[in-house]
Amino acid sequence: MITESGYSKDPSLIPEGIVVTFGQQMIKEQGGLRTFLKAFQETMAQHEHGSYWMHTCSNFPKHEADHIYIVVANRLYGRVYCGGYRRNATADVIGYGATGIQKLMDKPFVILSGPFEKCPHKRVLRGFQGFRYCNRLF
Repeated sequence: MITESGYSKDPSLIPEGIVVTFGQQMIKEQGGLRTFLKAFQETMAQHEHGSYWMHTCSNFPKHEADHIYIVVANRLYGRVYCGGYRRNATADVIGYGATGIQKLMDKPFVILSGPFEKCPHKRVLRGFQGFRYCNRLF
């Protein structure tokens, strides 16, 4: 589990959030780091109008979490709210990606919803595949 001071294997800690990594390939496909982050923040800013982000994941967390922390380019970037998990996207679950194009996904995904809160301090956190549980990081 990721904590404010590093990593811990203490089984008595109860997870309060989930950490995911936005991968280099996904960012590159969306036009580069600045373009991708700008589009992500714009999507999160439109949460009151129903906008959300769909982030693929290979399996679902066993523990519910209110917050999802995001790692980008080996740094803790920020946090958003968890809107639930879905096995695949149907016509009634359409995500708006960085390009603004609606698309259906045939992979399991977690819904990221705003508002986005940027990490108030610089914290190095190496990227990883899948997700990690965490305590409140900020």
